[in-house]
Amino acid sequence: MITYVFNCFKREPLQKPKEPLSASVCINGYTYNLRVKRCPVYFDTLESFLCTIAWNILSFFRHKEYQLIDQEGKVISRLRIMPKIFAFQFMSKNGLHIGPSYTDPEYRGKGLNPELRKIMIKNETKYNEFFTSVKTTNVASLKANTKAGFIPFAYGSKSIFGISKIIKPYEQQNE
Repeated sequence: MITYVFNCFKREPLQKPKEPLSASVCINGYTYNLRVKRCPVYFDTLESFLCTIAWNILSFFRHKEYQLIDQEGKVISRLRIMPKIFAFQFMSKNGLHIGPSYTDPEYRGKGLNPELRKIMIKNETKYNEFFTSVKTTNVASLKANTKAGFIPFAYGSKSIFGISKIIKPYEQQNE
């Protein structure tokens, strides 16, 4: 069984941002384009195609993807978000699930994914709780969550159907 760390970021409910979401963002001195897409479907593998279709149907097509794009038009970092569905029973009604997320290997270690998470949190004003589930072996994603302000709260597992289940409360490991 694969074990996951469930993470949460909580905040007070927000009003809609006064300024619209910018089309470009500056991260660590570099400018990237920002795009938010509804229901993206990927055809790179049959598995990713079927998974994307299933998640879109289960979320009633409220599934979105935030993307950072370099100057050549290449998507270099992305994260998907989805409102609560049956698969995330531990989430509150005002919760939003984040994941999966991905950063191009050439751009890893530059803090793009944590910044993209912060942009998404600022923009998604309807929600006040944000959840992720990360494999315990995925050190880079665990660090990205910490940099973005997420706090681990439980260990869990996922069924073959993707339903998340809490196993036990999170305990900080001694390093």
